[in-house]
Amino acid sequence: MNKKLMAITFILILLVFSSTLCIDDNNDNKKPKKGPWLDLTYFNDFLEQNYDVILKEESGASLIKNIDNASGSLYIVVGTDEPFTESEAAALHHFVESGGRIIVAADNTNVNNLSKKFGVEYSEHAILDKAFDYNYTFIPITVVNNANFFDIVVHSPRGLSITAADYVILGESSERPGTIYSVLDKNDNNIMDSDDEPGPIPIVVQVRVKDGVALFIADAGLFTNNLWNLVSISDSPEYYGKIYQNQEYINDIVTTMHEPGCKIIYDVSKQTNTFSNFHPYPTD
Repeated sequence: MNKKLMAITFILILLVFSSTLCIDDNNDNKKPKKGPWLDLTYFNDFLEQNYDVILKEESGASLIKNIDNASGSLYIVVGTDEPFTESEAAALHHFVESGGRIIVAADNTNVNNLSKKFGVEYSEHAILDKAFDYNYTFIPITVVNNANFFDIVVHSPRGLSITAADYVILGESSERPGTIYSVLDKNDNNIMDSDDEPGPIPIVVQVRVKDGVALFIADAGLFTNNLWNLVSISDSPEYYGKIYQNQEYINDIVTTMHEPGCKIIYDVSKQTNTFSNFHPYPTD
């Protein structure tokens, strides 16, 4: 009798253990929870350690409308998995008109509800450039900020088109005399051909509106951890050992647009997915 009880007990334990494994497998297959991008931790730490930061974690315009000192505030958005609402876009445009400053880094058209109010439109197409490091999605460009020049690398940037009245292009794709060296890939075939718009294509644009300034960057990837401090290991003599200055550039634009006593509103409400940790070079 005891042997039968022991056998039944053993079978029950096996059934419970098996069901537990099934539950764990199901959990492993679930998509990651929504939340801020996981590979912006270097940038997030940089802001928190150096500035007075207010996080905007929910969609809506109420926080923007309640900024009491626009000229003493800097609004930062990196990554737009969800579009801006019309009320958010209108509130941010008014914020800049009132002397506020914004930095917007995006790589899709979700930002257009906002950027179009400033005369800037993000393309749904990526830029192809013959000047690339390791593979064609990683494009080195030189950008200028406050008379300082930086060599940075961007990841599959979108093109920017501009109708603003008062603007300056601070970074763009490559241009070489006598040849088409970069294009906007309008037919999305990853090949430079006659259907594409020839470069140079704007990637970083600054727009002035009354007393305020808006900086639009056609790539959010340059803010991510793997591009924060990147040293090239490309086989190309042009890039091998090259130290990119993404961190220095980001530091400079935030410092330039941040005045003493200024507060930073950091909008993470558009970062709805855990961002994939890409890298230009193969890793183990």
